[in-house]
Amino acid sequence: MFAALMDNCVALKIGSHPSVKACLLDEPIPLDLGVGSSSTQSKAKQRLRKRETVPQEDAPAQLRFLSQPRDTDIRVTSEYVYDDSAGEGMTAYVVSTGANPDNPDFADMLGTTEWLWPTEELWNAYAVDEYEEPYESFTDPANHGCCVISTIAGRDFGVAKKANVVIVKTVTIQTGEGQGMFLGIYVLEAISLVIDDMHSRDEKGQSVNGKAVITFTTQIHWDPKSENDLPWINMLENAILELLELDVVVVVSSGNYKNTEGYSDDVDAYPALFAADYPGIIVAGAVTPDGMECQFSQGGPLVEVWAPGETIECADNVGTGYQVLDGTSFSSGFVSGLALYLLKLDPTLQRPGTGTTSAVVKARIIQDAYSRKEGDVEFPPAIWNGLASPLCAAVGVGEEDAEASCPLFSSAVSSSSSATWRSSTASTLRISTTTDATSEPSVVLSDPCNNGER
Repeated sequence: MFAALMDNCVALKIGSHPSVKACLLDEPIPLDLGVGSSSTQSKAKQRLRKRETVPQEDAPAQLRFLSQPRDTDIRVTSEYVYDDSAGEGMTAYVVSTGANPDNPDFADMLGTTEWLWPTEELWNAYAVDEYEEPYESFTDPANHGCCVISTIAGRDFGVAKKANVVIVKTVTIQTGEGQGMFLGIYVLEAISLVIDDMHSRDEKGQSVNGKAVITFTTQIHWDPKSENDLPWINMLENAILELLELDVVVVVSSGNYKNTEGYSDDVDAYPALFAADYPGIIVAGAVTPDGMECQFSQGGPLVEVWAPGETIECADNVGTGYQVLDGTSFSSGFVSGLALYLLKLDPTLQRPGTGTTSAVVKARIIQDAYSRKEGDVEFPPAIWNGLASPLCAAVGVGEEDAEASCPLFSSAVSSSSSATWRSSTASTLRISTTTDATSEPSVVLSDPCNNGER
């Protein structure tokens, strides 16, 4: 294991070398090199922790995407590689329709799980009979929240596998006339529950300020010119602002209505539209397994972060199996998981008391993101966790050779939006721990970041 002072660009170059297992940012250690500094140095040494990376073998493409090395095809990656800290101690507030406690992706989570509920009066006023969902039922009849939570912190399908999860249960409401008001009511109630929960933790000396992420997967189509809608917009804006001031990382989905009559190809709903005035809000758009913008994903200037959102494997809402779904809701799940992962990996991103944590985390995610096909506008910079998974075939080999050496490679896969890249063994994942590479890289780095590569 070696240590050196370098900038991000040099670190990325070193980390991509085949003889280097990982190149990771270490925790900041204050050293006083002046006279009488022996005690300070001794304490600093005690804070050193050897970083370990964890490979998840046979991981689905959506996870391998996060640790996909640059200039490689996703189909020749063999594992999802992540730091073993994995969001430990961080808290995910997920505002959605529930979860499936019987599914092992949820039941076997490494972090804690809790539920927050709206008032029974609100529940009974707006619940839909067709779902037959009694108050305080630990279910997800809408089959949505279970998948979002799975992508955030699930045992098999999650990014931040050690994060704590708080399910903020929402009423599964009717659609049609008045939907905007109903959605606004339950989202405002959910935010109120989260803020109350944060204050309660703070009073107990267990503050999560600067250590929490909230995920919204709702699009509320309000008209700011409408006298009826404007009060709701203002109330939601104030609630979102309070979350930002409490240093909660705010992640919202961009919407699935691109190329849909009556909707804009750009973000056109709340709370995502608030990102125009509050740039700390992270709006997540969806890309295919190979990194191309999904045909359904709304975009525009407010969408600065992109993540997998097509053919997403995740926990089902019944039984113990998994399902495959599409949508920017699941892109927001991956972004939320990465935010939790980074908050734990780099504590300097935690800025409690400043109201800047969400903006700082967003900047870090954008900084690390890269296009899976540089120079092609249909391939926006998409999320990356900073690690590189090993390859099961040499880059540049023919498809027949790649398919022979890569069990996850399918020659039928194309860059079209209908591609389905899945591992047949994704339901029986194997996790093991490996340490850093022991051999020094035999590469000469002479000005590796020249020619405007920074």
